[in-house]
Amino acid sequence: MLTANEYRAEAKACRELADRAAEIYVKAALIELARDYDRAARQAERREHHLRVFGASENTRAVA
Repeated sequence: MLTANEYRAEAKACRELADRAAEIYVKAALIELARDYDRAARQAERREHHLRVFGASENTRAVA
């Protein structure tokens, strides 16, 4: 699972590729993918905030 910043970086890369794409369908697909990454970044922010505030639960702790 990526961090919010990593998702944002992926969204930015998709937008940069979309700016250079010649085909309208490729451009549209990359923009849609960037939006999906933005949505994932917002979800990751909430998850990261929850972990900072409440700590890791039994379900989220890694097994050593």
